[in-house]
Amino acid sequence: LTGARFSGNLGEKKNWNSGTYSGPQTSQMNPGDRFGLMFVGNGTVKQVLEGKKTPLFSLETANPDDIFHVGQIAGVMGEGGVFAMEDLRPEHRWFDGDYNDVIFQVTGAIGTANPIDDLILKDWRGEPLWETIMTELSI
Repeated sequence: LTGARFSGNLGEKKNWNSGTYSGPQTSQMNPGDRFGLMFVGNGTVKQVLEGKKTPLFSLETANPDDIFHVGQIAGVMGEGGVFAMEDLRPEHRWFDGDYNDVIFQVTGAIGTANPIDDLILKDWRGEPLWETIMTELSI
């Protein structure tokens, strides 16, 4: 398990980060290549393979019913490479709309998503950890 670069409170009473941060993860791509992301909320890829968890994807054809769930992923600072994802689909009864389940930066590629300002229901961006993240990532 790889832990997150930043650890602390983003609007929750508990720090959910675990594992040791192992540095940026990289992939070799060529100009014009496309990529997608898979997110297993509160679980592992092994649990997906065992049929115990359902992952969420950034590509609509990979999600149940071939749809992209608007609000699943949010652009943190407009266009650019910092995104936040929710661990549950918006129609799920426990969806909390805080967009603090995973926050990640993509460099060397372009991604688009609805702005977090249009989606967030439970805003934690005033937390000191958010200020640290913004400074470190030069957002």
